[in-house]
Amino acid sequence: MILSCPSCKKKFNLDISLIPEEGRLLQCGTCDHKWHYSLPLDTKTSNENISPKVSVSKIDNDFVENEVETKNVIESEINESINNNVIDKKHSNISILSILSLSIISFLALIILLDTFKYQIEIIIPNFNSYLNNLYVTINDIYLFLIDLIR
Repeated sequence: MILSCPSCKKKFNLDISLIPEEGRLLQCGTCDHKWHYSLPLDTKTSNENISPKVSVSKIDNDFVENEVETKNVIESEINESINNNVIDKKHSNISILSILSLSIISFLALIILLDTFKYQIEIIIPNFNSYLNNLYVTINDIYLFLIDLIR
């Protein structure tokens, strides 16, 4: 029996004995389109006299191969997803520490930059030197407080 793919219209030769009365799922070997095919009523009655053959057609082989390939692709995607989740969890622990250390280093760099250009900034912002000295005293007080907590 000659069947054609509803998607790409390619024609295939298929043994009628391979299609049960309730129909079966077929797949095009060219475009991989899948569709359900049922035998016409006149073929079903004439099919009762035909003995089933034990041969496997090209469509059956392609369908089985594509099912195996699909299963392998799904398994590899699941494994990749699991590996990505493990990597993401490791990065999340490191990122909190990284953000904290980056914040401290950035704050210290800002203080060094302000101290370096304090006379030039004093021209733009009056009393900037006194603000900077107050910042130093506050940082020193926080440092002494933390030292007292550790002891």
